[in-house]
Amino acid sequence: PIQLKAPGPVLSLLTLDMKAAGTLARPRFNGHARLADATVDIPRLGVKITQITMTGASDASGRFNFEVGARSGAGNLEITGSSLLDAGSGWPTRIEINGENFEAARIPEASVDLSPALVVVIAHRSIDIGGDLRVPFARLQPRDITTAEKVSSDAVVIGGEKPAEPGWLITTHINLILGERVAFYGYGFEGQLTGKLSIEQQPGQLTSGTGEITVPSGKYRAYGQRLDIENGRVLFTGGPITNPGLDIRATRDSNGIITGLLVRGRLRQPQIELFSIPAMGQTDILSYLLFGRPLETASGEDSALMAQAALALGLAGGDQIARSLRERFGLDEFYVESADSGDQASLVVGRYLSPDIYVSYAVGLIESVNSLNLRYRITDHWQLKAESGINHGADLLYTIER
Repeated sequence: PIQLKAPGPVLSLLTLDMKAAGTLARPRFNGHARLADATVDIPRLGVKITQITMTGASDASGRFNFEVGARSGAGNLEITGSSLLDAGSGWPTRIEINGENFEAARIPEASVDLSPALVVVIAHRSIDIGGDLRVPFARLQPRDITTAEKVSSDAVVIGGEKPAEPGWLITTHINLILGERVAFYGYGFEGQLTGKLSIEQQPGQLTSGTGEITVPSGKYRAYGQRLDIENGRVLFTGGPITNPGLDIRATRDSNGIITGLLVRGRLRQPQIELFSIPAMGQTDILSYLLFGRPLETASGEDSALMAQAALALGLAGGDQIARSLRERFGLDEFYVESADSGDQASLVVGRYLSPDIYVSYAVGLIESVNSLNLRYRITDHWQLKAESGINHGADLLYTIER
């Protein structure tokens, strides 16, 4: 027998009493192994797994049976399994994982407790995972990366890639069950999540989902306002899990006038509509939604924000809102200008100060890049054009008409 003790404030004891025979392809072990009172720190997840115990023993049929127990936070985890020590059969292994309120992460971005009831079957290079994964408690608060620098589109990575090794074929059929203490904070949303989602994954195919995640209560912050989510559902109907259906109703109460958003469609192409109680025009609804007052009291800066909101949200009837704003503030031009690459878009507001002088102001919708433009017609053929923004410059243009 071999006994090992780890030094430190927490002692662990490993006891081995094994006899080996047979071949490497089909070894035969006789004996047992035991690990007691071990502790593992995982700084990246902010958890310490304590009271780790393991017992294992071989039987007459050539199987190695084992049991593992551990605690993390206020919860526990139990793992039982059996593996046939036969390389020709692919080392077939069956593992059962059960736990209750096991602390899986405790970092600022995520605090998660798990209660698994899973079965893992391994053979050759395939893994099959099934069962239930309950999340009784979670607080998710991811870092805001919307302002992070992106890799330039013309960046080139130099260096040969290593040939991919044959991967494991993973099949999953897991029921993800969210409890009553699951909350998400980030990207303007804060609220509670609950529901059940069946996750299916087959080798070589996209992960699919079936079920529904609901928002019993929550708020969404947009353009300086906090909207109450009265009804929120994320629907998974068997398609790709990355593109679920949406059914969301968010409202704002402005002195008895209810305005809000209805979000339907798919996550990648949501359909957003405005509504109000009592009914009113789309432009007035958006004005109440953003500022809590009618359009008649809005300023020029408010109009730019309204147009930016309408276009960024992809509202149905956005062109009609733009026309209403153009007429309301006496503008000659009011449109969205896109770059050829498609990764930039600006809201352009323009007006003729005189028949020969035209001034426009462009507000970036994707990045905070604004510019002021001036055109002055000197004669029928000569024109002066100036721009002030990221770059400053002026051009003297001569045109010939044929």
